[in-house]
Amino acid sequence: MEIPILTTLAIALLGAFVGHRLSLGRERRSARRTAASEFHKAFADTLLNLETSDIGAPRVVREFDVRHSAAISAFRPYVSFGKRRSFEKAVARLNEICVEYRNAGPLTLLTTEWGPVATANRQALVRTIRDLLALAPLI
Repeated sequence: MEIPILTTLAIALLGAFVGHRLSLGRERRSARRTAASEFHKAFADTLLNLETSDIGAPRVVREFDVRHSAAISAFRPYVSFGKRRSFEKAVARLNEICVEYRNAGPLTLLTTEWGPVATANRQALVRTIRDLLALAPLI
């Protein structure tokens, strides 16, 4: 029994198509992992400064704001459809918290924050950044 040439050709084309699709998926996953890694790196210093040092939140936000915006823009295409709404809400919360710090005057950057409001703002900022990082797993 001989296999017809058309059947052999169809099987070869199907195999090539499946191999191509698998390589595209691998490239997409690799690009997503790289973007997630860069996303985590952009926020790592901010979290470290907010959690361990007494540097004022306005200064931390002003120093890392451009880096955060670039990381969010770079990672946004890799957010899955199911997580997109949560991601956008977390970004909106981050912007809402940071807006008062972005417009802070130069003297605000040199002072440290004190009191319950400052602590609450700092904790809200940390919580929001952690929520964003949870939406960008490194796996």
